[in-house]
Amino acid sequence: DVDNASIFLGDFAKLIRLNLDHCTKPRILLVEEIEYLSSYIRVENTRFSNRIKVQIEIDPLIDVYDVEIPTMVLQTFVENVFVHAFPPSISKPKLTVTFKLVSENVLQCKIEDNGIGFSLNSTNPLHESKGVNLVKERLSLLGHNIDDAVQIVSTKNKGTSVTINLEV
Repeated sequence: DVDNASIFLGDFAKLIRLNLDHCTKPRILLVEEIEYLSSYIRVENTRFSNRIKVQIEIDPLIDVYDVEIPTMVLQTFVENVFVHAFPPSISKPKLTVTFKLVSENVLQCKIEDNGIGFSLNSTNPLHESKGVNLVKERLSLLGHNIDDAVQIVSTKNKGTSVTINLEV
């Protein structure tokens, strides 16, 4: 399937360019983050034959060309959705990413899925989310209180919701 392979490679190349560009910056515009996440989601959803319904919702009060957020924070949680949330048993997989101003200087980013969920009290010593730990460490280094900044709620067979509150 040459046409779809060309589209995939174009999306993948764009994703790599954006990743290289963003990883050297401490903060990026929200519009850039949304573009990056959209590219990442397109590439990942290709592996699922585009069966995952994706919604990106942006509060109309947000000027995406004015708000800056820390780089390398949200993609990890979106990646976890594609890697862990949707085995074939999930009939109508859905991922929703929302951006909302919860106060004048706090942007709430929420990543929600209707996947299989997970146990927050897992006794599996082999799995510790390195990506999540790195995001928390990064936010901590940037001065965020991790308990306030990142909340993860997961219910077995009902999905996971990750809420990240960022000062803008």
